Amino acid sequence: VDERRYSDYASRIEIPMDLTFITNRLEADYYATRFDVVADVKLIRENCAKYNGVNDDLTISASGMLEKFEGLVLSDE
Repeated sequence: VDERRYSDYASRIEIPMDLTFITNRLEADYYATRFDVVADVKLIRENCAKYNGVNDDLTISASGMLEKFEGLVLSDE
């Protein structure tokens, strides 16, 4: 999240998360399980809803991304 553009983001979102951060964590072998990765993708959606509102187009897109990601990552569960 570009905090220069969204100057109030840090004061409204307790634990920031974005796809770049997740990618960096993946590359660093940070995650112990796929559920840990899913938790961070869920956090993106939760942060989006908190910052933009539940019915905002960005939140709807984030929800779709989460649903698709869970389907791919957790498909054999």
